[in-house]
Amino acid sequence: MISMDEPLTMSGLACRQSWFEALKANTRALGCDGLLFAVKPHTNADNLNAVLLSDYSPAWREIYDANDYSRVDPVVSHCLSSTTPIVWNDSIFKTPLQLRFREESKGHGLVGCNGLSLHHVSSITPW
Repeated sequence: MISMDEPLTMSGLACRQSWFEALKANTRALGCDGLLFAVKPHTNADNLNAVLLSDYSPAWREIYDANDYSRVDPVVSHCLSSTTPIVWNDSIFKTPLQLRFREESKGHGLVGCNGLSLHHVSSITPW
């Protein structure tokens, strides 16, 4: 388990790759297998224009983007409207499109995740 101070040390990292590697290490220490970090200038900005750092497979990212799943994904909608964490499990998928998305994501090894959002942060990354 990491301490809450650990992520704060990331602010001293100078490049995007170093920052992302540190974030991945912290994510793994929390017991998660994968990571996607997205930055949008404001919540109304198009999801397809977000800056993404991810270690999900390129094949899954292609499918996700081609199907515009960011508009269906309940984790994305939750993170855009709330700062409370969300656990990705079967109970949050309600609509037929969300259920289709859920089944397809399982086929790519995405079984569960946690979502956490930051809102109104003037400087999230050093790059």
